[in-house]
Formats: sequence, C-alpha cells, structure tokens
Amino acid sequence: MTLEEVLQFSYRWCQDLDQAQIRHELGLNPNTGVDWDCFCREVCEMELFENSVKIGGESKVVQIGESKFGKRINKAVSKAIYKELRNRVISTPSAQKKYNSCFVNDTFDWSEIYSLPHRVTSDTKLREFQFKLLNRYLVTNDFLNKIGVLPSPACSFCGKESESLEHIFISCHYAKDFWAEVIKWLYNLKVDVKNISNREILLGMPGCEDEFFVNHVILITKHYLYSCRCKNTYPLVNVFTARLKKIQDLELLIAKSKNNLSNYTAKWGKFLRNTDLLFTYLKYSALDSFHTYQGEHIWVCRVL
Repeated sequence: MTLEEVLQFSYRWCQDLDQAQIRHELGLNPNTGVDWDCFCREVCEMELFENSVKIGGESKVVQIGESKFGKRINKAVSKAIYKELRNRVISTPSAQKKYNSCFVNDTFDWSEIYSLPHRVTSDTKLREFQFKLLNRYLVTNDFLNKIGVLPSPACSFCGKESESLEHIFISCHYAKDFWAEVIKWLYNLKVDVKNISNREILLGMPGCEDEFFVNHVILITKHYLYSCRCKNTYPLVNVFTARLKKIQDLELLIAKSKNNLSNYTAKWGKFLRNTDLLFTYLKYSALDSFHTYQGEHIWVCRVL
C-alpha cells in the first residue's frame, strides 16, 4: 500500500466503516484489508495497555457487559493481549481436574507422571498412548455417542455400562479379570503388585520396586486392552505375553547395538529368570552370553 492508501484506510477505519466497504472504496486485496485491519486493532490495544487509565471514579457508575467483554477478548488477535492473559490466568488442565475428582484422597506429582513413560520405554507408540490417556484424548463409545457417531455409549467389551476411560481400564469386568491374570503372571515372576490401585493403573507406579519393568508392563497392558476395544476382540493373556515377548526381543537387539546389556538385564532379569519362560525363549534363541542379576546368573540370548 502507498502512503496515501495507508492514510485513507486509517481514516476510514477510525470512522468505524466496515472492512469490506473500505476494501471496496480503495480497491484493496482481501488479504491486505484483513492484515491492515488487524494492525490497526493491535495499535489501539498496545496504546490501551501502555497508557491505561482508571474507569469510573467518585460519583461515577460504570457498567460492563460481561458477555460482550468476554466475546471481545475471545476475538482478540493481539499477541500482547494473549501474553497478558496468560501471565494473569493460570488454570488447571481439565484432564487433571478429572483425575483429581476421581481420586480425591491422592496427591499427584504431574511432572513425575508425565516423565514416567519416557523413562521406562523407548517405544514412541506407548509414549504417545500414555500421553493421550493422561490428557483424556483417547476415544470412547461414550464420546462417540455424544457427538452422534454411535447410537449407543455401551462398552465394547461388556455391552452394558457406558464406556468411559475408567470403565475400559478399571471397572469393566473383562478388564478386571484381565488385570487379575496379569497380576498373577507377574507374581509368578516374583514381582508383587497385588496392591496396585486404580490410580496406579491409569497413571503409573513411579518409584516402585522393579520400576522400569512394572511400569512398562502396565503400559503394554493398557495399550493391549485399548487395541482390543478398537478391534472388537476380547483380551487374552497368551496374546499379551506373546506381545510382551516381542517387545523384550526388540529391546535386547537395541541393547546389544548400544552395548548396554547391563541396563537390559536389570530391567528384564526377572522375566528371563523364570524357568518356563526361559526354556520357551531358548526354542527361538541361541545362548550368547550370561550376566549377573541380583546375585544370580542369567543367560542373555541372541534372537535367531
């Protein structure tokens, strides 16, 4: 725009003319009109912020329509206003509020909860899955029913109760039975998580014994339950353990490539130390070397 066009645009804008009318009179491109309209707004907003004055005063009554004021703020395009609002208003994310209401007697270290998946696994899919669960982004039938995609909010497993995140992973009797089988399987590995709570199922168990292995198993279990929900199948322990075995094989290859078998054996030691699992493992592997885990020798196998 030329200097003359800028002055004419500014004058008409100050006269509160419609943007479309200004563009028509000056023959401007629509994008140019929008850009200059936003620029004029920002100039006025900056002036108000830098030279703010008190509204009203002694013997003066000022009434502000809350809905109109909120509407104007929502439509604000100025980065200055956005920054000012962010500095003044700090609210708890809605997902965290929901978890706080579900577990009112618990305290939450959210930085620890969010960092836990990144410490226990390098699998980006599992990390993404847990992030979506923490922020309640995972789709459920209850949500799909509310937006009109599904005719019923019924659970994909039991078909009786409304399918929420808590129902899929905790309260559905199919989920309860599956968790009982997983906990029993872990107990056979001498990993005791009998007292695992609903909160720990959803958010993890930071600081527990065998932290990396236990939390990785919890992540895999939740991901497997949700994948069964998406595929309309029921969870089976043998399928779950086969999936866990594949993940263990993959982490072995990664550990060998990075020459970091000590951390690998520290994490998977109890899994490999189990006699039945070890013999099953040897059918598909060849002995490569052995390491010491908690005073006992275990073989680290090479996948054929």
